[in-house]
Amino acid sequence: RFVDWYLKNDNSYIIYEVATERGSFCVVLFRAQSKVQFRFFDSRFEKRYFMTENGEVFNHWNQIRGVLDKEGIGLSKVIDNYTTYRDIIYGAQQNQREFKKYNLLETKQYGTIYKTIQSVYLNADVSADDIQKIIIDSLDSEEKYIDLNTYSHHLSDFEEQLNDIDEYKKDKNVKTLEQSF
Repeated sequence: RFVDWYLKNDNSYIIYEVATERGSFCVVLFRAQSKVQFRFFDSRFEKRYFMTENGEVFNHWNQIRGVLDKEGIGLSKVIDNYTTYRDIIYGAQQNQREFKKYNLLETKQYGTIYKTIQSVYLNADVSADDIQKIIIDSLDSEEKYIDLNTYSHHLSDFEEQLNDIDEYKKDKNVKTLEQSF
């Protein structure tokens, strides 16, 4: 089992840092009551949230919670099953506003795509039109707003970086030519 292999001890954690255009947050997977549980917190990953200054992992979740509370970092309630976790990530938790900031997508229909694919393998009677309709219905027709200012820092010195790459390639080609003679 996953929990027995990856989360053997009470102080075993898997931590994902997620960066979106809205900011960063972390997801912590941990063992409780012999199963995987999840928590979200509103910050980038910092080792000091999970380890002492000597590099030892905190023994109990309460120590981690104490550090996060002291830093004023928001912490979600415990998510105790994978389905709820997946619904949060895919934005299917429409009635729970506290989790909206953790949505990577916003679609209520994400589950229909993999169910359709599964049906294709299990049932030869599913027509291509049915598959097409389910996939189209699962896509949101709402326009999504993308703040281009969020990505502008990536482009601000693009031309300079491109020129640096061209210079490097020229230097490398000259050295290769010199070595071949």
